[in-house]
Amino acid sequence: MRLLWSLLLLACALSPLVPARAGNFTSMEERALPRVLIQRGERFLNLGKPQAALACYDKVLACCEGTAEAAEAHNDRGVALTRLGRPDEALAAYEKSLAGNYPLAHFNLGKALLRRFEASGDPADGVRARESFAAFSRWLDSGEPLPPVVSYNLQELREYLAQAGKTLGE
Repeated sequence: MRLLWSLLLLACALSPLVPARAGNFTSMEERALPRVLIQRGERFLNLGKPQAALACYDKVLACCEGTAEAAEAHNDRGVALTRLGRPDEALAAYEKSLAGNYPLAHFNLGKALLRRFEASGDPADGVRARESFAAFSRWLDSGEPLPPVVSYNLQELREYLAQAGKTLGE
């Protein structure tokens, strides 16, 4: 009898967990997972842990590429890569975010290009930065609902855009 219980416990420990409902289901928890991972990544960024944030964003991309959450994760991934000193990878992440129609990436792409323009003086970076900031400004003025992070920082964002315009010679 003891051997039977031992084998049963071993079988339970080694078998994969099976959901209570069989089939293809999307529980509320599963639908919320990408959002939770994005928020966790943002907390890691706020704590100064961009590598941990990248891990969260990569999980979102692994499960949800082609979704609005993936577009946001690409943008946030760009922020983490910037903080890790990997600007070329950050630029690529912002471009992927824009391909997924995440408008906040225009601002971050513009900032990255502005930094590169200031460092290299390459006029092409200046032109692209101006275009990104102009697209972001159009979005701000479009009347679309703004996410809280934008609404709460709207004045600072507009001031940054004005200063960037001066730096870029507008």
